[in-house]
Amino acid sequence: MVADEAKKCGLHFETHDDRYARTSEWLDVVDGIWKQDHFSFSGNYYKVEDSLMQPNRSVTAAVIYAGGESEAAKN
Repeated sequence: MVADEAKKCGLHFETHDDRYARTSEWLDVVDGIWKQDHFSFSGNYYKVEDSLMQPNRSVTAAVIYAGGESEAAKN
C-alpha cells in the first residue's frame, strides 16, 4: 500500500524506517509467543499481556520472507 492509498482508506502511512521498526517488533512478538507459554511484551507498536499459545514445538525454525531493497529490508 502506498501513501495515497492509505489516506483514501483513512489509514496512517508510516515512514520507511517506521515500517521496518514495526515489522521488527512484530517479529519479536511472534518469536516470544512461539517460545514461551505465557508471553508479555510492551513496545512502541504492540502490547501483549500474558499471551498463551502452545504451538507444536517440534518445528524449531521458520523462514519469514519480507520484500524490500533497502539495507533495512535486507537485514
